[in-house]
Amino acid sequence: TLLWIGYPLFWILGPSGVGAISQTVETTLFVVWPILSKVGWSLMDLLSLRALHPVEPATVRTGYARA
Repeated sequence: TLLWIGYPLFWILGPSGVGAISQTVETTLFVVWPILSKVGWSLMDLLSLRALHPVEPATVRTGYARA
């Protein structure tokens, strides 16, 4: 959620807002930021899903006895 705050912040700081950052920096941030936010969200989602259902060894699930 914190990463999504970056979008309006970049717009406010960019040339359309107060002009604290250049158009090139703003464009670069708008290109890189989605990659960071989506990868971050995906990792958080994956870790949450793994915590919900622990993985059991295949031998236990299929009923075969361990050697």
